[in-house]
Amino acid sequence: MKNFIDESKIAKDRGIEVVDKLQGAVVENEAVAARVGEKVFILDEKSEKISLITETIKSITSQINMLSLNAAIESARAGEAGRGFSVVANEIKKLAADTATSTVEIDNIIKEFKKIIEDTKTEMITAKQVIGNTSAMSKITGEAFRSIDRSVENIIGKIDSLTMDIVSMSKDKDNVIRTIDGISAVSEQSAATTEEISAAVEQQSANMVTISETAQQLYNIATELKDLIIKFKV
Repeated sequence: MKNFIDESKIAKDRGIEVVDKLQGAVVENEAVAARVGEKVFILDEKSEKISLITETIKSITSQINMLSLNAAIESARAGEAGRGFSVVANEIKKLAADTATSTVEIDNIIKEFKKIIEDTKTEMITAKQVIGNTSAMSKITGEAFRSIDRSVENIIGKIDSLTMDIVSMSKDKDNVIRTIDGISAVSEQSAATTEEISAAVEQQSANMVTISETAQQLYNIATELKDLIIKFKV
C-alpha cells in the first residue's frame, strides 16, 4: 500500500509539473497570438492605404486618358503641324492604358491580400478562443492535481497513523496473549488445587462415614450395656 501511495505521489508530482509547463506554454501562446493579431491589424491598415493609393492612380489614369484624347483631337485639328504632338498623345494614352492594367492587377492582388487578412483574423479569433479554453482547462486541471496532492498527503498521514495503530495493536495483542497465558497457568493451577481439594473432600467424606458407623456401633454397644445394667439391678 505504501509503495502504491508513493508511486501515486510521484505520478501526481509529474502531472503538476506537466500542467505548470502547459500553463506556461498557454501564456506564451497568448502573447504570440496577441503579437500576431497586432501585425495582422497593421497589415489590414496598410492594405487599406494601398487601396486608397490604387484608387488615386485609377483617377490619375482616367485623367491622363482624357488629356490624351483631347491632345489627339487638337493634333487632328492642327493637321500636319500637330502630327508630332499626336505621337506624344498616343504614347501618353498607351502609358495610361498600361498603368490602368497594372492598377487593376494591383487591385486584384490587394483584394486577395485583404481576403487572406480577413481569414487570418477569423482564425486568430478562433485561436484566441481555443487558447482561452486551454488556459481555463489547464487551470482546472492544475487545481485538480493540487487537490489530488492534498488528498494523497492526507491519505499518507492516515496510513502512517493506521500503521502506528497497527503496531500499537500488535503490542497490545502480545500483552493480551501474555495475560491469557498467565490466566491459563493460574487456571491450570486452580484446577490442580481443586482436584486436590476434591480428593481431600472425598477422603474426609469417607472418614465421616467411618466415624458415623463407629458412632452407631458405640451407640448400639451403649444400649446393650444399659440393658445389661438394668437387668443386673433387678
